Amino acid sequence: MKKKLVISFSGGRTSAYMTKMLLDNLDRSIYDMAVIFANTGKEREETLDFVHECDIRFGFDTIWIEAVINPVRGEGTRAKVVDYHSADRSGRVFEEMIKKIWYTQYFISSFHTRTKD
Repeated sequence: MKKKLVISFSGGRTSAYMTKMLLDNLDRSIYDMAVIFANTGKEREETLDFVHECDIRFGFDTIWIEAVINPVRGEGTRAKVVDYHSADRSGRVFEEMIKKIWYTQYFISSFHTRTKD
């Protein structure tokens, strides 16, 4: 059975270099490798273009994912697979995460403030 290896590709040049070195040098008979790019919707268009170009030129076969934020406190976040064409470019994913984090921190801070008396 092959060992599973997930390579998190940030979309930057150094990350692309590391990804290419791993894909080129690790033994694929030992490793089942997957390249993942986590899109927040706040990346510059040039970054998305670069990730796409790495797929074309170097065969990264990148799996693009985006968070699916459940706004309910205590409920987990999931991920969905997207691609270069369907990836969010509006910042929606990022904004939803910030709202959830802010709400959770606000709730916790309010609770602690009220219970300190």
